[in-house]
Amino acid sequence: MAFCSKCGSTLIDGQQFCSKCGGNSAPAMVRDESGTSLFIFGLLFGCWGVHQFVSGNTKRGLVYLLCSTLGAVLVIPPLVIFVLVLIDLFKISKSDFYNPEKTVRYVGAPWMKVIAIIWILFIPALIILGIIAAIAVPKMFGMSAKAKVAEVQPAAGTYVKLVQAFHLETNKLGSWEEIGYVAPGATTSGPSGETANFIYTDLNPGFMATNKNDFNDCPAGNKWTVVPELILSEGSYSELKINVSVPDESGCAVLTPNFTNIQ
Repeated sequence: MAFCSKCGSTLIDGQQFCSKCGGNSAPAMVRDESGTSLFIFGLLFGCWGVHQFVSGNTKRGLVYLLCSTLGAVLVIPPLVIFVLVLIDLFKISKSDFYNPEKTVRYVGAPWMKVIAIIWILFIPALIILGIIAAIAVPKMFGMSAKAKVAEVQPAAGTYVKLVQAFHLETNKLGSWEEIGYVAPGATTSGPSGETANFIYTDLNPGFMATNKNDFNDCPAGNKWTVVPELILSEGSYSELKINVSVPDESGCAVLTPNFTNIQ
């Protein structure tokens, strides 16, 4: 097979004028070279057009490189490059890949086609796994953070129940020790308690939980509080009001959406 030395078009044996460019062009003979290294370049670095640069197809290589660069912000270019590289790999495997002047043909081998087919299955699977990981991993971290913060609401709920019971009996408020509240991490009633995630403090009267660690977008040092208040009514009896507050950080509030419902 011969090609035009000017434009690279295929020439019929004995043809002196190129039907595409019209020039009086002597056919350029094709030299065969092993396509093994080119195939490997395409397989490993094809998305950046390395195999095109190596074979002298600089313009196509630049297109591949540009599309791969745009892939950082867009989805379509990488998909296009995937298809183009796949076509290149099959061309190399079938000995149908040439340099721009079509004076060099890169000769393939049967094993290359097998590798290309495996590559077809592997790359989409890798992309799908990447998408799943991008969606699932943040959710897993979110669930982990919610699990760590989950101890706060039951602890505050227990405190409120003890405050209510103490108020019914004595018509007043009391410290944790007086109402018999045992904070998480503590073994007896006292002014404080500590777990792996929170420090609990008696506001006397009141309840405060401070996170020791960052929970995703909720930085350490934020406070969840429950402060009971007595409102004087007729006679000697007073009504009990429970004031609940969550951190101002939106990343903290979203982890305990029902905390303000504690009564």
